Amino acid sequence: MSRLPEPLPRALAPLPGEGLPGLTLRLSHRLDLSPTMLFARTGLQTSKGSYTSGRLLLALGDRLTAFAQATQLTPVEAARLTLAPDSERYPPISMSLHPRPNRFFPYDLWVFTAFTRYCPRCLLGDGSVIQQRHGGPWKIRWRLPVIFICQDHQTFLRDGCPRCQRSAHAFDQAGSRLLPLSPHGGLHPAQCRNRETGLTPTRQFCGARLDSMAAQPPQPEITPSLWRLQNRITDLLNEATDPLEASRYFTGLRVMSAILQATWPQGRHFTPTGLSDALDEHVDQLKRRAGERKDHAERLRWDAPPRSAVATAILLDGAATLLALERPALREALRTMLPSAPAKSSKQWGRTWLHLKKHASTQLRDDVEAAVANYL
Repeated sequence: MSRLPEPLPRALAPLPGEGLPGLTLRLSHRLDLSPTMLFARTGLQTSKGSYTSGRLLLALGDRLTAFAQATQLTPVEAARLTLAPDSERYPPISMSLHPRPNRFFPYDLWVFTAFTRYCPRCLLGDGSVIQQRHGGPWKIRWRLPVIFICQDHQTFLRDGCPRCQRSAHAFDQAGSRLLPLSPHGGLHPAQCRNRETGLTPTRQFCGARLDSMAAQPPQPEITPSLWRLQNRITDLLNEATDPLEASRYFTGLRVMSAILQATWPQGRHFTPTGLSDALDEHVDQLKRRAGERKDHAERLRWDAPPRSAVATAILLDGAATLLALERPALREALRTMLPSAPAKSSKQWGRTWLHLKKHASTQLRDDVEAAVANYL
């Protein structure tokens, strides 16, 4: 049995909703260590020269005990830094935790492992001494596409750095690392850690402060329907909610989102009035890239959520509107939308039909399968 690491000389209590990347950034900043050095001292990096996988976003697995010991947390506190507590209610987490054998891409598209959204005001902290020094939380649920609003500050989440224009904590390959540029110490937890091209040897990272509202572009107002939807989604992720109810609803959102994107703009009238431009831009960009390069065309997946929180909010609101229809109205909506969609066998549908079969309610599965059989 491997020896457990010694407790670190100083610890930090996890902030409400904080994720593993956020705590390790704040703790390494407090101890004046690079994240990589902290990973080694807390059991997250198991051998010299290895890397700390983004898979730890999902669950700590056999590293839980060592990490909890080193950081002076209870195992329950340590586990709550990951997405594991939501796995029963949110099928993409469980499917990423238990991928099919020999699957080339093990991470479900409805879990962000290659970047994260964020709220600048959350990163700024609450004004306490400890958060003035080390920043506020990088929340773990920002990794879920269905979280698009910061309910504490009533604003859409951001996904990009205003300086380098890349997504926050960005990687080219999903799940490849827990944090970008982890060997580099000295960065504040709220600074952008993205590598930029054309930089000097002494500056290999962007370094922009993501907790500054001054540099952030303006965002649209949150509509009442989007606020209600985000509240409902948060309630469904609550441990008091029946897992089957939550799982079925999230699956319904995913299936309807894929249909909306694949047939856009046929379903525009189901989305919030005046906000659909963001979804227009997202779908147009996907189609344009697919037309420009063969590899982009081969990777096009209509069941993938937008990176933009605003576009995702519009998409999910349309999906929720479809799910709320009476059965005859839903069937009619599918009848008008599906003829413009790709064939059912197209790879562009991704895992849509798999999720429909495994996690949807019987009623939704029957209605969608009947419509697909008739029109695809």
